Amino acid sequence: MTQKIKLWGAAGSPFTRSVQIALDEKGLSHELIELPLPDYKGPEYLSERHPFGRIPAIEIDGFRLYETQAIIRFLDELRPEPSLQPGTPFQRARMNQMLGILDCYGWPSIGAILLNRILRPMFLNEAPIEAEIEAALPQARTTVQAFADLMDEGGPFLCGERPGIADIMIYQIMAYFIQTAEGAPMIAEHPRFAAWIEQMAEREGARMPLAA
Repeated sequence: MTQKIKLWGAAGSPFTRSVQIALDEKGLSHELIELPLPDYKGPEYLSERHPFGRIPAIEIDGFRLYETQAIIRFLDELRPEPSLQPGTPFQRARMNQMLGILDCYGWPSIGAILLNRILRPMFLNEAPIEAEIEAALPQARTTVQAFADLMDEGGPFLCGERPGIADIMIYQIMAYFIQTAEGAPMIAEHPRFAAWIEQMAEREGARMPLAA
């Protein structure tokens, strides 16, 4: 494969990191074009890369694509081996179920906690809004419980013997959540799920430098 892959994103973004881990799992090299927040809300990026002003976005030999899951699924087809989707229809259904839980319930709840515990203090110089954290906790707990309950008993990863799209996407939010006062004890209640997070953290793509 000779395609040159350019990735627009930010080193701290879990979505950018998800694509980087997928690229690494596929053995695909890339150039990361680092974008601070104002740049991906600007007119050039909006018109050329992502009309909704989000990251990441990629370009491969002139083909442009945005939305994290769409990018990862495209990379999985671009280089079919090793597959980022499990081998049976049952496992693939479970993978898609987990991704649906992440999108519909995980990001609205856990994302609200991360916004207040990490993003507001570190990047916006603002205090956390504790009421938002308290409101998000029940759904965040249910989300962690659901992931722990749905893990494939037959393999070390969420849906089988190899890390796949669900592992990549869910790991990124959990890698941040486990660093918070709310997330650490919540995850510790599920030892197998906690061990999966540790295992994913050892993957080369998760450890690699995020800036090109």
